[in-house]
Amino acid sequence: MATPQSIIKAINEPYSLTSDDVQAFRENGYIHLVGVLPDDVLEYYEPIISKITQEHDPAAGVALEDKDIYGKAFIQLGNLWQHDAQVTELVFCKRLARLASELMGTAGVRLYHDQSLYKEPSGGITLACRPAILANGFFQKRDSLDPPAVHTAGNGPAVLWSW
Repeated sequence: MATPQSIIKAINEPYSLTSDDVQAFRENGYIHLVGVLPDDVLEYYEPIISKITQEHDPAAGVALEDKDIYGKAFIQLGNLWQHDAQVTELVFCKRLARLASELMGTAGVRLYHDQSLYKEPSGGITLACRPAILANGFFQKRDSLDPPAVHTAGNGPAVLWSW
């Protein structure tokens, strides 16, 4: 199935940063930005990412009590872009790459990895998780001391960009 042109356009249009946004990111090492990905983009990709994560879950069939502590906390799958062409469009979209590049003040960025994280019902404790609508991007520098909040949509995907 081809990604609708309205979605392709939305993920490749620039996100408008203010000079205050850039300054806050550079001073604090993180920034919370509203509307990084529009609701229609999130609604389009969520079922695709959920399906891929379920189909390729490396711990599928392992009982929760038999998983390690991190495995109890999340179902996770990395490098989603390798499993689906539509997810590749999102992971490598100009909007996110340009946003990261502008925040860091670089000519370009390189993807470290992409990952989906899903909370299992009755799964392990994750103190940093707060239920929220998956509509905001959260960027954090790797050397920042402040822990990020992980945004989830119920038992759906969590989105956190870090480097």
